[in-house]
Amino acid sequence: MNKAIKIIFTAVMILVSVVFTSSIKASFSENVTGWLWGGGTESDGSEPWDGNNTNVGWISTNNLNCDANDDGSSDGTPFGCPASGTSMARYGINIPNENGVLSGYGWSENIGWVSFNAGDVSSCPTGKGACNARRVENRLEGWARIIAIRDAALQNNAGGWQGWISLSGVNYGIVINPNNTLGGYAWSDELGWIDFSRAKINKICNISSASGTLLNAGNRCRPISASVSDNDLQQTLTFSKTTGNIKLSQDDKCAGAADTPVSCTVPVGSTSCSVFAFANDQALSEGGASNVSITSTGCGAGNLAVTVEKRLSCTISAPDSILVPAGSYRDYDVTVGGESGCVLDSCSITSGSNKISSQKLDADTCRVTADADARYETAVSTARSSSATADTKVNVKAPGWIETNP
Repeated sequence: MNKAIKIIFTAVMILVSVVFTSSIKASFSENVTGWLWGGGTESDGSEPWDGNNTNVGWISTNNLNCDANDDGSSDGTPFGCPASGTSMARYGINIPNENGVLSGYGWSENIGWVSFNAGDVSSCPTGKGACNARRVENRLEGWARIIAIRDAALQNNAGGWQGWISLSGVNYGIVINPNNTLGGYAWSDELGWIDFSRAKINKICNISSASGTLLNAGNRCRPISASVSDNDLQQTLTFSKTTGNIKLSQDDKCAGAADTPVSCTVPVGSTSCSVFAFANDQALSEGGASNVSITSTGCGAGNLAVTVEKRLSCTISAPDSILVPAGSYRDYDVTVGGESGCVLDSCSITSGSNKISSQKLDADTCRVTADADARYETAVSTARSSSATADTKVNVKAPGWIETNP
């Protein structure tokens, strides 16, 4: 490599040093991690340039290499990563599990974005039809391209360079090993060999299922959850209400429930996590279905449904009081009115002696039972229809009581 070419390469290095947070990026779920290696500094720093070491250096195949928790900020390690705290784009390279076309980007602090996308390699040196970077059985074929050199060439400012990287050729190429590690070399006429042996294909994590729920007046706060499959990394799942009238919370009592998204964490080795859906008075009065979208740091996206059972506007009436013999029971009638669908939901003791019980007997009757030793005890039996209630005082009669209205 002569001095003129060395100067061109240095200019490319300066150009890419300011574009790391540009809009070129790929989905976080791209499945290749690890590094590609393109050599280092010439050993003697003088002519003749032997061309084996060209300062390409490390090419990261996924932002997770430098940003393990995917918070958009570099961890600063390992070597080759931007300084700690540097803002980072999400990017990555995807190799399909079966024969098919590759996609995505790698990143080098020296040469910038390396694209494996079909749209960036359609004019490759071998002609249309053989340009796409692709998996064929357990090897890679086709082309990748260095975006900064391509863009400089469009401005006639690349010294004749084009930025092409060939993934296979005579006596070289990239293989996919049985353990999904990569091996072998790609070749750039301008920059030399690029070693793929420090990269691997990971399982692609997916949101495999999402569990919704039914909310009603008796269960206003309930968990909603999502499960992930093939999870090799810690994942953060974010739940966002997209339609409907529910609220979301991280608290199992739904404290602070709001319209804003909430998140939970799936640790490495786990498969699911939960947040909580809440129906306030307005939601109960309206009823209906709500949709919740789920996004993740590395497992794609999903949706679940939360249904709110409408709280009917009902009326209910019952006797003010009843008298029950100790060791026996007494039935009393209840009258329910209001909207269509209003029924007697339940009968229960809401205060007083625990020796007295109440239950729904049929569509319009409550039965109150007193233990044999419940003489002179009292309680309140409450009949309920939706949010409407009617209280009946219960007195347990005993020997010596005089019934004036038996």
